[in-house]
Amino acid sequence: MNNQIDFVNKENHRLQTQLDLFVKDKSVIDHIEKFKKDIDDLSFENQTLRKDLRELTGRLKDYQEAEFNRDKTDRQRDSEREEQER
Repeated sequence: MNNQIDFVNKENHRLQTQLDLFVKDKSVIDHIEKFKKDIDDLSFENQTLRKDLRELTGRLKDYQEAEFNRDKTDRQRDSEREEQER
């Protein structure tokens, strides 16, 4: 009878260990799934930021070109005024 009790106790311990590993594995799997979701979210955000950056870079370029042209026109106008004043 003692042998049977020892066997059952050892078997219970073995099964509990396997169950603990399964729970830990499940926890690891949950973490991996969460990390995958986080990666997907970050990838989407990265794509959005890249798109926004391209758009803003284009706007900046347009603004700089307009500013350059305005400055050029102002300089030409100032030169013409100086010539007329002479």
